[in-house]
Amino acid sequence: MQAQITTATFGDDRLPPHFWTKVRLGSVPPHRPDLGPCWEWTAGCTGKGYSRFVAGSKIDASNRLVYAHRLAYEILTGAIPQGLQADHLCRNRACIRPTHIELVTNAVNSQRGESAKLTAVVIPIIRSLLGKELQVNLARRFGVSRQAISDIQHGRTWSNAS
Repeated sequence: MQAQITTATFGDDRLPPHFWTKVRLGSVPPHRPDLGPCWEWTAGCTGKGYSRFVAGSKIDASNRLVYAHRLAYEILTGAIPQGLQADHLCRNRACIRPTHIELVTNAVNSQRGESAKLTAVVIPIIRSLLGKELQVNLARRFGVSRQAISDIQHGRTWSNAS
């Protein structure tokens, strides 16, 4: 399923001004320069790096914690149908730009998961840094979990990479 076309621009007034104070223009994903720059969330994120935003009002008790990328997509592009997930084409979980998001099934999202972020070129680099750089730092650098770094460094995954 393709990402829908949106006419949204950075700072679009369909989202509240206090939302945009938490977003900055980021870099262009090197693997997808056609997407243009990410709109990076600079405020609270989950442990996995997904953006969080408090939407609604405390006054009427409608406030709730939501994923900022989903909120931006739904307001600027349209509803996310039941059974579909937002997959970041840019592979930047902090990105909230709707054109960087494609709606996919859980199965497709899982297939594209962490292994899609890595190539055989970086595997020897990750392995060479065993004991030299913290796994958590490598995980941040390569956009994967610490467990994925551990699995690579200890030969549990990418066994055919040099």
